[in-house]
Amino acid sequence: MRPSRAVAVALAAAIVLPGCDRIGFAVKSPEGKINAVFPETQALVAARKAVFALLESQSPEVRKSIETELATRTKLRALDCAKAYSPGWHESGVEIRQRLDNPDCFANADAETTRWLSLRRVGLMLALPALRPIPAPAPAYIVAPEFIQHAIFAQAAGVALLQTSSRIVVADLRDGKPLLNEARGERGAGTLSPNGRIFIGGDSRAAYFRSSETGETIAEIPGTRPASFNWVDSRTAVFEENAATPSRTMLVDFESGRVVPVPAIRSPAQRGFVAAAGGPNRYVLVSHQSVALVELARGGAEPGVRLLDEKPLPGASWASNTSGVTADGGKLFSVSTDLLLIPLDTLEAEKVAFDPMHLQVGTGLPKGEGIIVSGFMTFAAGQGSRHYLFRPSTRTLEPIDTAKLLSQRFVAIAPLRKIGVIDGAKITVLDEIPVLPAVTLSDMQAGAIEESNRVKLEAFEREAQAAKAARAAGPVASPIPGPLVALARDAKIEAVGLYKGGGESSQPSWRGKREKREKQAKPGELPAAEAVEIRAMPSSRPLVLVLSSYEPVRWLVTAEAGSKLSAIILSGNERSEVFGVHDVHMVRIGKQYAYNSASREFSELDAEVRRWTGRPIGAFQGRYEGGSFFVGR
Repeated sequence: MRPSRAVAVALAAAIVLPGCDRIGFAVKSPEGKINAVFPETQALVAARKAVFALLESQSPEVRKSIETELATRTKLRALDCAKAYSPGWHESGVEIRQRLDNPDCFANADAETTRWLSLRRVGLMLALPALRPIPAPAPAYIVAPEFIQHAIFAQAAGVALLQTSSRIVVADLRDGKPLLNEARGERGAGTLSPNGRIFIGGDSRAAYFRSSETGETIAEIPGTRPASFNWVDSRTAVFEENAATPSRTMLVDFESGRVVPVPAIRSPAQRGFVAAAGGPNRYVLVSHQSVALVELARGGAEPGVRLLDEKPLPGASWASNTSGVTADGGKLFSVSTDLLLIPLDTLEAEKVAFDPMHLQVGTGLPKGEGIIVSGFMTFAAGQGSRHYLFRPSTRTLEPIDTAKLLSQRFVAIAPLRKIGVIDGAKITVLDEIPVLPAVTLSDMQAGAIEESNRVKLEAFEREAQAAKAARAAGPVASPIPGPLVALARDAKIEAVGLYKGGGESSQPSWRGKREKREKQAKPGELPAAEAVEIRAMPSSRPLVLVLSSYEPVRWLVTAEAGSKLSAIILSGNERSEVFGVHDVHMVRIGKQYAYNSASREFSELDAEVRRWTGRPIGAFQGRYEGGSFFVGR
């Protein structure tokens, strides 16, 4: 039987339709015809292919749920973009395209489906086994190509994420070999997924989910930064959406591929932690102002977040080096001048005062009880940082014997359940932390107060002598005109002074040390310089940093998130260099140096700083030799 003329026309039109099934077009559903005329973007096709490749190892239920939602989205794509229009069975592709001259609608729908598929792909990768097994025994060292700025470890995999000033390295803890080693560029790295398969990278515009093995960008979340993104578990993450005004807390549910807001939180959440009890979908979120317990309702088309409890906090810092969870999983801790302990079952914060010690950094032990706290005595900043192992249950402090360590940059290595120390380009994995006999917190404070009184008396005598000398010298000349004067006007002027960088523990004569360095240097080269690590911490005021030394030093400066380092003043008997920061004003002022605030050299350095900034040094940390300092807090 011959087909009717109308059918013949429709079939002929289908045959000449570009990009469509030339035979089956005429018998497609109206939605099928529309989607055929406006094919999916290449990004969506690639995302679909990547997800279905992972579905081969998933349960039939997971595969069916994704296939069902994808089919629904495909149908809605045509219905939403066609509005009330439905093509007849005889209409050709050319006619449909003329009726629906709105390709942006289809592109936007494809972009949304691509985002959803990408997040589902992240969820499928999070459900896979660990990227690398946790090695046993633990390695002695973890080595990077250059000075390590940040080190992050997977919670349940033998994988490390190392960020240097110019590289991003994902390393296998078993043999130290890099799984990924790439130039950093403008992008930085944030956190590592529990199984080590995904890390967060990005810049000020967006955070990117990237493969730890290939570096491929799997998904992205615009309007946030890597530093504000935190994994909660293998199904959930939390981040701060900076693009919104005001910024708000968002929660990512990888099981549904949805990003949902967390309502009623006082301020944007800085970190997310799994609650100790109450169910697998309950999470504790913390901010600078509050701690909240929320519950995520899964199973529906759109997950919902319910606020169960919220308690105010007396100020807290939730940076990766100032906070964490105790090894027993029962408490959160935050270091911000003092120590906050927050039980996960009650959320009732307890403030543990360390005054006159000003805490700056806190590192939780991966096993056992204890928090490494680091800070300085407010009355004796020139003595540098002090480090203790604090036991919350007994309120005791065990001074850490830093003379037995290569560095004082502590890092918890969760998969190995050990503590490491970052020393330049390597991490030394400690079998145990060298500590001195314990003292109670109250005894430490009593001894510090006694020491404070002695230091204040000595400072009063020095100030009296300095005032007498200033009166004899006459009025101070106006500062040298330049940008430093403006930068220093409202800033804190803080100085670090050394005779030499960290390394040798003995103190041979200056002549012998200099001859040794000059012999080691090749003709035409500068003598070798020891490295000293400076970490500028978050602060409320701008910071002008003065770095001085007698011997040459490689100052390795890291500006932590929230720091306001605006200028570096470099001074010293020999030429030193600064590495790690690029967006701060830097000035060399002369050959003055000091490592003792009671010395003539300090007076000369302070006078030179006044000459350039119009302001004196406000805080000073001085040592004969040193390897690590915290400034800005």
